[in-house]
Amino acid sequence: MAQDVEKTAHVQTPMNSLPGTQARESEIKRDNDASIRSHVEEVAKRLNKAMEEPVVKGAEGVLEAIKALTTMQADHELAPRIRLLQQAAMWCFLSGDHLRLGYEPAAHAVGLARRYGDSDMLCKTLVTEGIIAADSSDFFQAMACFQEALEMARARNDAVAEAAILGNIGTALLNHSQYRDAMLCYDAVIDIAERDRAARMTEDRTAWSSSRMAMFLHNALANLALCCLNLDDHERGLRTIQRAIEANPEPVDDNGIVARVFAENTYTLLLLNSGDHAQARERCEIAKAFATKSASVRAQISADIAEGLCEIHQGYADTGFSRLDRALDRSRNVKSALRDTLIALVRACEVVGDEERALAYHRELTLHTRESQKEAALYLHNQHLKRLGVRGHADPSITHVLEKREESLRRRAAEREVLKSQVEMLERLAVTAELRDDATGEHSFRVGKLASLLAKTVGCSDETCFTMELAARLHDIGKIGIPDGILLKPGRLTGVERRIMETHTVVGAELLAQSNVTQMQVAEEIARYHHEWWDGTGYP
Repeated sequence: MAQDVEKTAHVQTPMNSLPGTQARESEIKRDNDASIRSHVEEVAKRLNKAMEEPVVKGAEGVLEAIKALTTMQADHELAPRIRLLQQAAMWCFLSGDHLRLGYEPAAHAVGLARRYGDSDMLCKTLVTEGIIAADSSDFFQAMACFQEALEMARARNDAVAEAAILGNIGTALLNHSQYRDAMLCYDAVIDIAERDRAARMTEDRTAWSSSRMAMFLHNALANLALCCLNLDDHERGLRTIQRAIEANPEPVDDNGIVARVFAENTYTLLLLNSGDHAQARERCEIAKAFATKSASVRAQISADIAEGLCEIHQGYADTGFSRLDRALDRSRNVKSALRDTLIALVRACEVVGDEERALAYHRELTLHTRESQKEAALYLHNQHLKRLGVRGHADPSITHVLEKREESLRRRAAEREVLKSQVEMLERLAVTAELRDDATGEHSFRVGKLASLLAKTVGCSDETCFTMELAARLHDIGKIGIPDGILLKPGRLTGVERRIMETHTVVGAELLAQSNVTQMQVAEEIARYHHEWWDGTGYP
């Protein structure tokens, strides 16, 4: 009995079971939770205030909020943090000039949503990241995000989410000139929306017309018409844009109004290309009326473009060019609209037969496309390297010969994996460029494999063959800076167009030179010189 008493006397009581300890820990946890909640609420106030300001003035506040949200370590208040990160990311996307800055909050929101475990929230964050990735030229990351989100939406039988995601996939394909694939996506959205409308026929039609599904239907039809415009299928384009207008007859919110302005712009261009200048003018006036109701600068620029082209087609060249020049001045502060404005000016100059002026605008369009895509490519590549971090080294205390040999082998294997990861982003960009004029995207991989086999045949080391294969895959990465109008032109290129096409070698070499991947010096040389001939001719 004495032994039992002694044993009992030596049993230690855990600290968290001492009187008052659990209560104290609960109090500390409540205080921490309250502190984090208060911090998130304060960040939300600053973010909302910044987003209400004009873009230039509000940018600093938005970026400060992003930094605060992405550096929080605790797993508390995840849902409001995710929503705030999404809002900040979409603000960056819509502001145009700050598009790429939206990449970090969008990706961070996805990570938090995975930890939070809410499938609906994860689906929304994936779509946000996909939208920003697509507009930042990271086509493959965008597709990966959209695909995962689409599978989740279908698993939940969420038709609204499925339609939204398919519409975004279509837009990503459209922006990469994959018009026919984009049309398949838009057709699927239209089918989903029409079935939803038929299923709700007994409900208030007015309620459906103001629903998200109705907006998806309008956007899909309008973008389908835009695909037809780019494919010169004006007859189908006109039928489709008329259906789009019917699906959004009287928009009331700003998103609906902006969408209607863009639709009227497409309608106007289709009519002008069909020779119906009178009706084109009518649609242009409707675009102007809606643009005045919107706070969107892009919508106002779009309306100016439509009106300027109408005036030029009707013979009022001075007035039309004055209006287009005004749109160009405004577009320089809204980079997302600059490409469309320059394309309109090139088209206007061709209408009046001013080839020299058309060439000047075309050169600016080429330079803008090249610089914006190069800048986006380098930004995404550096973000990829940042996510990789720095790999640690093996234990320096190991002295045995065999263990040193193992360390050396491991280091070399790790370096190869790092190189593969570093090249991955560049390779994505190269294949994205390749897909614009090669639907399979296999050409770059064939060239890489052939280069490796040739290197092996002439006696190069395995390491050299490995580097040669990776480097050769990137030989056409410079095509990312060539305008679609030249790269995808079905007929013979003019002399000027040929010279622009030939610059893809220099563009690719400059891009690879700035990639900070030391092993890619050979890739830079391949990109620069792969069109040189043995007899000293070729280019550049």
